[in-house]
Amino acid sequence: MSATLEQEPPDQATVAAYLSNRLDPSDAEAFEIYCLRHPDFARQVELDLQFKMGLQQIQKTDQRRHTGRRRRVLFAWAACLVLVVCGSLLLIPRVRPVSLVAYRSMTEAPQSLLTGPRVSMTLIRVRDGTGARTIAAPRGAGILALRIAPDSPPGRLGYILGIGPESTIISRPTILDDLHLDADGYIDVYLPVAAVAGHTLRITVNPSPAAGTDALSFRLQVTYAENTPPL
Repeated sequence: MSATLEQEPPDQATVAAYLSNRLDPSDAEAFEIYCLRHPDFARQVELDLQFKMGLQQIQKTDQRRHTGRRRRVLFAWAACLVLVVCGSLLLIPRVRPVSLVAYRSMTEAPQSLLTGPRVSMTLIRVRDGTGARTIAAPRGAGILALRIAPDSPPGRLGYILGIGPESTIISRPTILDDLHLDADGYIDVYLPVAAVAGHTLRITVNPSPAAGTDALSFRLQVTYAENTPPL
């Protein structure tokens, strides 16, 4: 599926399979990588999911009501849903969601983030599950330095990385492309601690352009040290 997604959008059957959690893990990761690179497509998938959830709620309500009233409720919910979707589409060009800011190097980060304590974590892929790594930062920490070890060779343009808060629906991750390995074989990324504390992040790494391999994927939970329960 990965090679197909690089050439053309997923068809409706693939979208439906993803929303109902029927794709196998490799196809699901390829689908998510396509969404990372095509935000307009991801936005449409998100609207499809909202529409599906709305219809499911309508169906549950309708089963408990008279046939005549069921039709009126259905039309009312459908009309409300259309208004919500249309309103969202009108707001999209004006209100852009705030994206997580990520830096390729310490020199790119603002000086205000470099004055506080710094924390770091090295992420190495172990393909044995999807558990989230956890890092506890001291209060007042400015920068979180991530060192990521890819498990596949770089593409012609290096690597492309997506990072953003994990969500039950497709989120809007920050994309960094043209990333290259340092002398020790790691990709270095720097994040403001205050922006990620209290969140579980989803991080994906792919060669650029993709070489048909599964995406390298991490889940990272960031918290403040005083909020971490003792062992």
